[in-house]
Amino acid sequence: MFVMEEKVAKRKSNTKKIIYPLVFVFLTVSILLLTIGFSAYSTSLAIDGKALVRPLKESRITDVKIYKTTNNGVVSYIDYTAYNLVSDITLNNKNSTVTYDITITNLSSDNLIITKVENQVYSNSNIEYVFDNMEINKTKINPASQYTFKITFKYKTNNITNKDLKCILMFTYKKVPEYTLKVKSLDDSDIKLIATGNEYTSKSSIEHVFDENTNVKLIVSKDGYYTEELNILMNNDISREIELKERNKYTVVVNPIPSDSVVTIYKGSEVLKTGIGTQKVLVYGEDEITYNVSKYDYKEINENIKVTKDENLTINLNKNEENTIVESQ
Repeated sequence: MFVMEEKVAKRKSNTKKIIYPLVFVFLTVSILLLTIGFSAYSTSLAIDGKALVRPLKESRITDVKIYKTTNNGVVSYIDYTAYNLVSDITLNNKNSTVTYDITITNLSSDNLIITKVENQVYSNSNIEYVFDNMEINKTKINPASQYTFKITFKYKTNNITNKDLKCILMFTYKKVPEYTLKVKSLDDSDIKLIATGNEYTSKSSIEHVFDENTNVKLIVSKDGYYTEELNILMNNDISREIELKERNKYTVVVNPIPSDSVVTIYKGSEVLKTGIGTQKVLVYGEDEITYNVSKYDYKEINENIKVTKDENLTINLNKNEENTIVESQ
């Protein structure tokens, strides 16, 4: 009896040794298959057969709200997916409208634009839609940010025999291409780039990345040289080398009469020369200078000139007229 019980116990022990590994293998394979299946499901799940849900890492519509309805415009149904607006409305009067706020979240690290809005379903050709705060192929959605714009549905004409609209609008997004602008000065000039309200400055060389179709104003300047300005449209990588042309130099001489008058010559707020009697300065062509000539008991003269050639100026001061006091008799 004892021997039989021992044999039975051994059989049970051997059976457990076989079953446990099989169960482990079965569970491992099942979990693996479920993971693969769920991944595929998440990537290509269809909503009501209308649109495809994309992976969460991509940018998408994240909210649609009724902003307002006017003149008995009615919203019967509203929904959205990553790329689609789904709407069912009724415009009961010729001046009825329905306006939605649509929010798009850019989860990427790139600027995005909406390149196209397609009518996948659109049941009423006499109702149109217009956007506010969004232009196709122009409005940029910054990286890691949300952008909200409005869409308004209204009648095209006064014919309102069909008042209902069922629609599915599909929005297509695109990464904004970026291009690099490189500028090098061959004469150690100051470089300034101006684009979209921002300024970027450097000396001798500069490199900056801009979105496609950005208008960039390039200004290269140096004292004593003619400034060069260029407008550049960024539609490819651009590299420029700039060498400025030196400006001509001219002599300006100011000769005061009386000869012991005080002469001061300025460029902006900078005093170039000051002293009694004739004063002479050397300045660049196109410079604007101011000379002041004064003497006690004479009328002061203060004038501006733009220098385009050598100048030899004679400045005559007039004596102040004596005040005459007429006594009443």
